[in-house]
Amino acid sequence: MLRVNNTNLYRPLGAVLIIRPNMPWRAAISSNLTPHQIAEIEADMSLLVRYGGRGGKTLYAGGNGGWVDGEIEAEQIWFWQLEGLPAA
Repeated sequence: MLRVNNTNLYRPLGAVLIIRPNMPWRAAISSNLTPHQIAEIEADMSLLVRYGGRGGKTLYAGGNGGWVDGEIEAEQIWFWQLEGLPAA
């Protein structure tokens, strides 16, 4: 459960990816998505992790590559809204 005060996260989400200092990356993808949608999200996540969140061009994350601050300092959250995902 996220307790982040950001209205972008109060919409239906298909997935989230979180990095917190001194911790491993954490990810969650909805089981209600199609295999195609999951593959696209995993490709985005792979780019973000590979470049430490600082490089690569994601297709669908955070409304075209954005992120929001998390609950603690330096935590970052990328999100994939259902409305912005590719067609099934």
